[in-house]
Amino acid sequence: MIDYLTHPKFLNYDPSVLPSSQGGGGGMGTKTHRVLEALRDVYPRTQGICDASEITADTVLIEPLRFTLPTEDYGECESVEKLIHGLRNHKSRKILYCSELTLMRMPHFLREQVVGLSDVVTANCKFQANVFKYVGVHTSHILCDPVPDVFLSRLRYRERKPRLVATGNVSWQKNAPQVTEVFKGLKGAVERVYVGSASLWYTALEEEGPQRLQEELYANTDRVVHEATTEQIAREFQNAQFGLWCAFHDTFATGAQEMMMSGMPVVASKHGLASELPVWSASGVRAQVEAIKRLANETDESLEAQSERISKWAVENVSYAAFQGQLKDVLRAVW
Repeated sequence: MIDYLTHPKFLNYDPSVLPSSQGGGGGMGTKTHRVLEALRDVYPRTQGICDASEITADTVLIEPLRFTLPTEDYGECESVEKLIHGLRNHKSRKILYCSELTLMRMPHFLREQVVGLSDVVTANCKFQANVFKYVGVHTSHILCDPVPDVFLSRLRYRERKPRLVATGNVSWQKNAPQVTEVFKGLKGAVERVYVGSASLWYTALEEEGPQRLQEELYANTDRVVHEATTEQIAREFQNAQFGLWCAFHDTFATGAQEMMMSGMPVVASKHGLASELPVWSASGVRAQVEAIKRLANETDESLEAQSERISKWAVENVSYAAFQGQLKDVLRAVW
């Protein structure tokens, strides 16, 4: 049996409900739900927990954000000091399952304690593992953020629309200004769709910056989907021919991985993660616009072959089955 210890904010996220109906969205709620689903496929008694005192399994996956986000609004939770003490003294095997760059943002003394109590530290991808080395954290295994099969396309590629999709919270972290400029350069070439808004992560009504970014992006978009459930996002991806990813906030880039699962060729910035993904990597607005135009002019046969290869890569590397296989390798190392 396995317990998944994370922050209480993420445990009740429902991907079938719009983010605005449950206090906001974001990658961590989605990740938590998917990890629990993937774990329960193999270990049906898996539970999501917030405190060391709740551990009942012999193995615990630990989310580092539990040590850095405040818990005052979520009832009685163990303090960080009590949590660390409880984990250190529990006989279970502990796997530090890292998200984004949380370890990088921790104070040195806290990072040493969290890493020190873990039997193994995993990374979502090679890029993240390399970044961790700058603070002296060495990971031994890859354990991805799993992507569900709902993103696998039911359409042949040639049945899709000549459409480009980008997604995410409209913000500087997601490089919204560059998405806007790429969209401007593609006016009339393909249909431009954006899935997301400036209030996916938090209420941005009083924040002028994100709202200005959103206004300009939306003004250069043919169709906007302000928010969507997981199934709705999957349908958007499955009906589009191309994806755009140029965020510099991401380390795992769930949106890009979902696009690839759906068999969508993705044009990406030359990000550290892009080198290990089957994407079209291009630096700068002009190069990305030209890359998308070149893709749009390829034959149906060429695009279908690309789509099949990309989807196959995603199934082998970031699906629930891939996560479960990677986890087996981790468990062999700790037991």
